[in-house]
Amino acid sequence: MSIYISIIVPVYNVEQYLKKCLNSLWQQNIPESKFEVIVVNDGSTDGSPTIAQEVLSKHKNGYYLTQHNLGVSEARNTGLQSARGEYIWFVDSDDWISSNCFEDMLRAVGGQDLLAFGAVCHLPTGERVITIGEDSVLSGAEYMCRFRDKLEACVPFFLFKRTFLLSNSLSFVPGLLHEDSEFMPRTLLKASRIVISSNAYYHRLVRPGSIMRTISPKRPSDILKGMSNVYQFYRRQNALSFTLIKSLNDFISNNLNYACKLSRQTDSEDQKAFRLKLADEKWLSNVLLNSSRLKYKVEGILLLLFPGHLPEIHRFLMLFNIKHWTS
Repeated sequence: MSIYISIIVPVYNVEQYLKKCLNSLWQQNIPESKFEVIVVNDGSTDGSPTIAQEVLSKHKNGYYLTQHNLGVSEARNTGLQSARGEYIWFVDSDDWISSNCFEDMLRAVGGQDLLAFGAVCHLPTGERVITIGEDSVLSGAEYMCRFRDKLEACVPFFLFKRTFLLSNSLSFVPGLLHEDSEFMPRTLLKASRIVISSNAYYHRLVRPGSIMRTISPKRPSDILKGMSNVYQFYRRQNALSFTLIKSLNDFISNNLNYACKLSRQTDSEDQKAFRLKLADEKWLSNVLLNSSRLKYKVEGILLLLFPGHLPEIHRFLMLFNIKHWTS
């Protein structure tokens, strides 16, 4: 019997949130025989494994895998290797999904490579709805060009056709933080058709204590590694349009700016180490200079004059509120 959707949930020390996440996966409007839930325990040391196995034991379509704290990228890769569904949905274990959404999503995607949809972000101060526009169908390149540096490169906001991922050897870089920003541009460049849904099917919990809210020198360093991967990947592609290259450069530049912001939160020695890494990346000025935003272009010019000092350049230009200038 065909399985329509495989939901892959990496789990690491989220006992406070896990039950809500997992329960939401079964509050759906298609038979359990038509979807599967794959939980990958990434070496949790709290009560998460017990909670996961308790919930999964109530359902015939739930599967539990375990690994030794290799990170979310490897957990997703492990789940993907075991998945049998026509489509893959990567769900974070402290988030949840909308009730009775599977039927709508499957109808909308219609056999295409990806389905992109909105989300509700649950913040300490309230809710913020992320929408990506009216219902439509675009190529991956068109999608990238539409959103440029505003692209929501959040993997759970997409449904992926499994054969599309496998045939294009698309997986996550092991051990990399901010792995979504590295994964999504590569995936979009390979996608023939992406269906855009105006609906918000995903619920993201923005909470203190998560990896993406932790100050660490690894975060800016890994963003730099990820953007280097994206740059090298798109340079290997044939016949990319001028507009698409500009869009990719905008995306990379925006992430580099974010890495600079994160670096300034670390101690002086870590900031120095990050500047040395930046100085080794000779491609940075080229990306900044060939973007569409004036701010990035100015950063590129100044970086040629002051190699490795992008964090200081970024901070200096922020004083002039140039971030909204476009050419």
